[in-house]
Amino acid sequence: MAPYHAMMAHFPVAIYLTASIILAFRAISDGQLARYFDRVLVPLLTLGLVTGVITYVFGLMVWPADTLQTTPLGRNHMMAATWSMAYWTAVLALRWWVGERAWEGYTNRLIMRGREGRVIFQGDVHSGTGMYCADCHMAVFDVSRSAEITQRMHNRNVYCFTCHNGEMAFAPRRNCHLDEDTAD
Repeated sequence: MAPYHAMMAHFPVAIYLTASIILAFRAISDGQLARYFDRVLVPLLTLGLVTGVITYVFGLMVWPADTLQTTPLGRNHMMAATWSMAYWTAVLALRWWVGERAWEGYTNRLIMRGREGRVIFQGDVHSGTGMYCADCHMAVFDVSRSAEITQRMHNRNVYCFTCHNGEMAFAPRRNCHLDEDTAD
């Protein structure tokens, strides 16, 4: 039974390593290839969970419980296996439950991706509507410091959203933001 556990233990580890690479790649890219990889994440993590549980059970069958509990090596193996399975089960549940939305929105991006991207401001579009720089930079934005705009502000009449509220101008959209890796 011991050889089976040793062989089985490396299979979920390889799956979790692959899932880590997919998550990292998806975190830095919004491209088509990253989306394709993201689609295999749930089946991959499900396979990792199933093989992880089988490996866990094999480990309990191979080594007596008192050996696992009294030796540092046994305790460390069991703790690492338990925490790894708990973590990846949580990632699987989150990704399965939320779906593609895991990568959308400010809070989700902070969790899954870590950044939203800079806002694309087109001065010529604004001046083409008859606006002047001072219309925003004196009345809406404090020119003495930079504006830190948060997701919570998207639903209040502050900064860009003073006009971009769906009535005076279009409501905030995802395409207002530029990914950092495509920024100039």
